[in-house]
Amino acid sequence: MIEKTIKNFIINGVYFDVLDYKKEMKDPVVEEYEENQWSYIVEIMILTIKSLKPSQKYDGNVIDYQRFKLELELWKSYRHGMNKNLLYSIDGRCDQNYFKSIDDSIYTRIAIITLANQNWDTIKSEITKNILFSSGNIETILECILLSRILFSISGNKMFEYQEILEELKYEAINFSQVELSSYENFYRVSKNEYEKNYKIEFERARINLISLLNGIQLSGEFTTLKTCLEILKDEKEYKLEMYTNFFISGLLGIISGDLVSNEIKDIRFLDSLCSYISKLRKGRIDTDDLDLTDYTMPSIFDYGENELFSHPLLNKSQIIYKGQRERFEIAYVKTRTGIYRFVKLNKN
Repeated sequence: MIEKTIKNFIINGVYFDVLDYKKEMKDPVVEEYEENQWSYIVEIMILTIKSLKPSQKYDGNVIDYQRFKLELELWKSYRHGMNKNLLYSIDGRCDQNYFKSIDDSIYTRIAIITLANQNWDTIKSEITKNILFSSGNIETILECILLSRILFSISGNKMFEYQEILEELKYEAINFSQVELSSYENFYRVSKNEYEKNYKIEFERARINLISLLNGIQLSGEFTTLKTCLEILKDEKEYKLEMYTNFFISGLLGIISGDLVSNEIKDIRFLDSLCSYISKLRKGRIDTDDLDLTDYTMPSIFDYGENELFSHPLLNKSQIIYKGQRERFEIAYVKTRTGIYRFVKLNKN
C-alpha cells in the first residue's frame, strides 16, 4: 500500500511539474540530451531524497545537512530554473526576501521528508528545520506543517475521513505556538529581529487566519495550496489529475485517485527506483553506512575532457558526453546513473 502511495504521489507530481516547466523552457544546447528535461523542482526533490539518512538519535530519517549543502552547491551548476531563496541560502547572503518571498521548492522537500517517515514528531521537526533553511515566511511555515500533516494522515490510509483530518489540522494549528517555534531559533538564516515587522504579532495574525480557514471562513490570497488541498479532500470527485501543475497538489491527487496519469516520463525507471528507495527508508531497511560520504572534496566537472570517465562523490560513476560553448558559457553534459545533467559555467575571460 505505502509503495503505491509513494509512487502515485511522486510520479504524478513530477509529470505535471515537467509539463509546467516545458511551457517556459529555454532552447536547450543539445536537444537530444534534454528531451522532457526535469524542472528545478524535480531536481530539488531528487537531491533531497539523496540527503536523507536514518537517524541514530530520532525515530526515522533526517536530512544530512552536510550532504544537502554539497548537493545544492552542485545543483547551482546544473539547475533548470531560478529560486532566489535557495540560491541566497546556499551563498549565505539572505536578505528580507527570506521572510517575504515564497520558496515553492519547499512543498516538494516537505513531501519527501513526510513520505520517508512514519513518526509525526520526527516529520514535524525535520520539515520545520528544512523550511527555515530557505525561508522564514510565516505563512509558509504554518501552511507546510498542515500540508505535511495531511500527507502523513492519508499515506497508507485510503479510508480517510475529511472531518477527521480537519480536526487533526485544527489541533496542529492551535498547538503550534511561538514557544514551539522558538526551539528552532538557531535554524533561521536571518534573525527575526531583522524582520521589518513584529514577527510575533505577524505570526499570531497568520495563525488566527489559518484557524479561521479551517473553520470554514474564506480567506483571500492566503494559504492557497492548503485551501486547494482541503477542497480536494472534501470533494475529491470534483477534481481531476490534469487540473493542476503544482507538485504537491498533483501528488495528492495521485494518492486520492490511486492512478498514475502517465508512465511516459523522463527516466521512469530511475523514478521508480527512487520510490522504492523511499519506501525502504521509511521501513528502516537502508544501512546508514551505505549513505555516508567518504569524500567531501568536490571536483569541478569542467576539469574533465569530453568522453572521459570519472567518479564523483555525489554523482558516482560519470562520463562527460559533450563539452562546448554557448555565448559566454561553457557547457558540459554528464551522463550518470541517475540521468544526464547539463552543467553550465560562466567564462570570466
